[in-house]
Amino acid sequence: MGADGKSCIEDLFEPAVLKTVVDGKRFSLEKQLDTSTEYGKMIFAERVVRQGAATINFDGFQPLLRRIEAAIDHYVAEKAKRPAVATTTTKPAAKRLGAAKTN
Repeated sequence: MGADGKSCIEDLFEPAVLKTVVDGKRFSLEKQLDTSTEYGKMIFAERVVRQGAATINFDGFQPLLRRIEAAIDHYVAEKAKRPAVATTTTKPAAKRLGAAKTN
């Protein structure tokens, strides 16, 4: 988590990955980039993460993934506690409304 109490998905990468230089530019999370010296999230995703996926250590994502898994497990457990809702079948609209037959 950042010093301001906020975090972003990029915080889960190892610092060395965030320091990857692409075409002489450094990664920046700022909204306003100096495109002569910095690259943003799109380049980071495509040129650093996608191209380096086989060698990047994604262990920093484990806490997030465990929380997602726990949320899913909790949902499934809560859903199992609820009684099943009966479903009714309905007739097509023409039959419900007593539509006249045409010959």
